[in-house]
Amino acid sequence: MIKKNRNIFFVLLLLVFLSCEKAEKPYTLSPKGACRMLRVDLGSDYKKMAFVNIEDSSIYLADNKCWELAFDASIVGNLIYVNGGKYAFIANTGKTTFIPSLDYSSLIYSCDPSNGNVDSLAMKNWCNANNSSKQNVYAIDRGVDIALVENRFKQFIIRSVSDSGYWLTFSNYSGTDTTTIFIEKDHSKNLVYFNFENKGIVLNFEPEKTQWHFCFNQYAEIFDIAGKPTPYALTGVFINPSKIIVAVDSINEFEKITPELAKTFQYKNTRNTIGYDWKIYDQIAANYTIRKHVNYILQTIDSNRKQIWKLRFIDFYNNGIKGSPKFEYLRIE
Repeated sequence: MIKKNRNIFFVLLLLVFLSCEKAEKPYTLSPKGACRMLRVDLGSDYKKMAFVNIEDSSIYLADNKCWELAFDASIVGNLIYVNGGKYAFIANTGKTTFIPSLDYSSLIYSCDPSNGNVDSLAMKNWCNANNSSKQNVYAIDRGVDIALVENRFKQFIIRSVSDSGYWLTFSNYSGTDTTTIFIEKDHSKNLVYFNFENKGIVLNFEPEKTQWHFCFNQYAEIFDIAGKPTPYALTGVFINPSKIIVAVDSINEFEKITPELAKTFQYKNTRNTIGYDWKIYDQIAANYTIRKHVNYILQTIDSNRKQIWKLRFIDFYNNGIKGSPKFEYLRIE
């Protein structure tokens, strides 16, 4: 949990590590032995998130900061995620009715861990074991980029969840002028997204979960600074746990990783298995260097489409401008 201090978020921004649906395609296995290169342009300010499909080298771009909450879109799903890359934070007020004159600066805020552990999510306790809502009022700090305090903070209640979606009611800064909105699940996606702007905006920009392998985005990583959990926004990679599992290897040369060797690795489906540390920021030189000796082995989990890929990053710049990760990858099985 993070004790609220409004000014700390402005400091944190300075300390940051500088950091649509898609129709189902006929499936064709990518040829083995053909090494490819792909560059993803996120922008020097990292405003874009990029969903990557390495089977056909397609990239789908979206606005990294257009949302505050993301909702599990599966039939039985009830998980709710917070956009830490936007420095959005959540606090449970402990109340069940909206609060006039709420002192937002006195609340204890939290954000999601980068690994997505469901037991540590900021919204982990919003419902009971039977999926019935506890009707708790949550306060959200939508992020320091929002200049007006009256627009930056909202109160909300998740009223209910079903196989078709979520009912959410939210108020303005002062706990009045409430709006109730339905956030429809799209079962072909992992997540649907929500923005509190105006009367609320439901966003369904994520590609179908069968159509992407990993996503470049900005997210919060929690570091222990002088004994205090401190969030920083970093640019890195989340994997699609519905599509792949990933192993990390820093011992073998990229060229020497064979299918037989790949099958000996330990794989994970944790969303930040690739993460951010394929690059290192040199504070003296004020630039990023790539850890080219680190290999990522991706294995699809669909038994009908089983493939093994190896991947490594080779650059983070395009003509001297940061925010353009480049990587090579090869299907080995």
